[in-house]
Amino acid sequence: MNKITDDLVHDAGNYVVQLLTDKLPDSIEFHTAEHAKYVAENSAFIGKKCGLNDDEINLVKLCAWFHDTGYIPDPENHEEESVRLAEKFLVSKGVDNTIMEQVKNCILSTGIPQQPKDLISEVLCDADLMHLSEGDYFERIEKMRKEWINLSGKK
Repeated sequence: MNKITDDLVHDAGNYVVQLLTDKLPDSIEFHTAEHAKYVAENSAFIGKKCGLNDDEINLVKLCAWFHDTGYIPDPENHEEESVRLAEKFLVSKGVDNTIMEQVKNCILSTGIPQQPKDLISEVLCDADLMHLSEGDYFERIEKMRKEWINLSGKK
């Protein structure tokens, strides 16, 4: 398969929601299935505003679904683990290596400090931080603070 279809994005969303619901440790309070859905939706919104075509929007949405799945096995190295989980899913769907490389680069660009190298990665990075401009910012950031304390033991 040489492009990300609507059906594949839908399957990825279902897969990630189930994966995070079943396997995410209780200590992770911010980087949840709800966050993945939020970033996927905002990736599409920002992508359209930036002029991405339908194929590019599907690609960034797929990356958004997977970008924090690595919190399941290893919060410290979650970007790399997220890439591994995305690649495993994509291999099972017959996606070619060119697309897997794009997915890898896009997900890795979300690491702090963010280093997007193309527009698709910029869209994902912006969608991942869109909560900073939302009316419910303080509720979201409180979840992030609790998660930080749970993972690091530090306030």
